[in-house]
Parts: sequence; structure tokens; C-alpha cells
Amino acid sequence: MTWTCGRTPRRPRTHDPRWLLHEQDDDGDEKFHVFRVDLETPDAEAVDVTPFPGATIAGFELVTTRPGMALLHLNQRNPVDFDPHELDITTGELMMLAQNPGQVGGWLQPQQRPHPPGPARPGHR
Repeated sequence: MTWTCGRTPRRPRTHDPRWLLHEQDDDGDEKFHVFRVDLETPDAEAVDVTPFPGATIAGFELVTTRPGMALLHLNQRNPVDFDPHELDITTGELMMLAQNPGQVGGWLQPQQRPHPPGPARPGHR
């Protein structure tokens, strides 16, 4: 696999060994998009699964409870607000999960917790 000249790739990863997802901007503009590479077809071009001009993503993560899905935060609707989207890695389909009302700085997946589950610690509930 080769990177497109003038672009900066970040964090390659995926669930399925067929697919590789990575963040990449265009010539250092820091408007990152998610690209999908089909490792079974190494000569194929990487596909921009977030092909929205002027938009950027604020990171993405694999959805551990839904193999084949990734969660990403995208400002396609409004350059200031990042809405959570679910990406079907195989098809490239994006689905907005919620619309950021303007004050949300981050979203958690349902299985994420600020503290690990377990018995309460003394002085904590």
C-alpha cells in the first residue's frame, strides 16, 4: 500500500482483515477524512468514506459491540459541531446517530464508562 503524495495518514485499523481504515488529510490542511482500503484488491484506490468538501472528522473508533462498524465524529452539517456517525466499514454507508445541539464536546459508545464496573470503592458510589 502506498500513500497519496502530499497527504498525511494517521491511525490505520479495522475489525476485518480485508479492510484497512485510516485518517488522512489533504496536503497538511488538517481536514481529516476516513479512507478505506481493500487489502484483497491491493491495486484499488483507497475510498474516501467521508467525501464531504470542507468537512473533517474528529477521530474514529471501532464499535466493539458491533463488529464491522466504526463510530466517527464529523462536522459535515456544521463546521463548528461534530455529530456522531456510524460507518458500515464494508459498504461505506454513514448514518448520523445524533445531531449535536451545539454544546457537546464528545460522545461515548454505550459500553464505555468513565470508570470500570465493579464493587464500589470506599468513599465512592
